[in-house]
Amino acid sequence: MNIIEKKAYLTSEEKNSIETGLLSGIFPWYFSPNMITDTDKDFFFFHNLYLRSENPNVEAKENSDHARFFRQIFERFCKDNDIKVNIIYRASINLSIFNGKKESAIHLDHPKFVHRNFILYLTDNKKLGTKIYDEDCKTVIHVSKGIKYNAVVFDGYSHSGILPNKPGQLRLVCVFTFN
Repeated sequence: MNIIEKKAYLTSEEKNSIETGLLSGIFPWYFSPNMITDTDKDFFFFHNLYLRSENPNVEAKENSDHARFFRQIFERFCKDNDIKVNIIYRASINLSIFNGKKESAIHLDHPKFVHRNFILYLTDNKKLGTKIYDEDCKTVIHVSKGIKYNAVVFDGYSHSGILPNKPGQLRLVCVFTFN
């Protein structure tokens, strides 16, 4: 088990760009009626930075004008923490709002190949982190805290996002999967 959870270094310009951009009326969000499966009804909003690759040998395709901005933050965090990045499989900004459920379905981002996950928290709520499970998908081995500008990197374990539990709460994260 390899889990790293630390404060990510962001410049004041990067923080300002996130603060004034992501939750502004001009940032493009896309609605999904389901978060993990085709029937879970865990609706959320997303912005694909890099489109998902289902091939472990193919880099994800850039999909957003904001992709390089977040990639720079991701790569800096990895460099600062001696994390090697060979290939990016996908990257997305996910915005969850209250939907009546406590957490997303337990899931593995790429069930067919080995990967790692990077999650950068962009809102500040210690209770809205991520549960990381052992291989049995029942035993919680780590719960990251949803502290703004903290990041967690973990091997491709099954995990679930802890969702907002009351109206008005937001869970905003930037997710990269890579190897």
